[in-house]
Amino acid sequence: MEYVTIYNILDEGVIFPEIVIPLIICFLFLYFIPKYVSNKLLKYIFWFIMFVTFIMIILTYIKKLDLREIYKTRNYKIVEGVVESYIPEVKKKNLESFTVNGIKFSIGSYVDNGGFHKTGKVYNGLKVKIYYTGNEDDNNIILRLDRER
Repeated sequence: MEYVTIYNILDEGVIFPEIVIPLIICFLFLYFIPKYVSNKLLKYIFWFIMFVTFIMIILTYIKKLDLREIYKTRNYKIVEGVVESYIPEVKKKNLESFTVNGIKFSIGSYVDNGGFHKTGKVYNGLKVKIYYTGNEDDNNIILRLDRER
């Protein structure tokens, strides 16, 4: 079977716009707050938000580097087969989930687990080859996703 790669963790950047943009917004607020806001509590709230966002960026960066290293050192598992038990994501109320040869995967457009998380790319009956890491339940992280040509 011939496959085409639709996702590879090495092709993706390490810092995500979903995290960097809030940090930029926090910095902008912190720049303008001293000029227009005299409430100290509000200033501390924005400093706290900026601190939490910064910690999120650091943790995401570390996780992404770890996942890239797993892929580079070939310390992953591979499952090949047909997508089954596909459940689509519905208005961000649930995660999209599916199984391949009994291995469950859950992804969400609003949940970034460090690997593949774009919904709507798989469906029942699609033949795929998935390079992943994680345990055998639904905490598997897709490092590479290939689909039939």
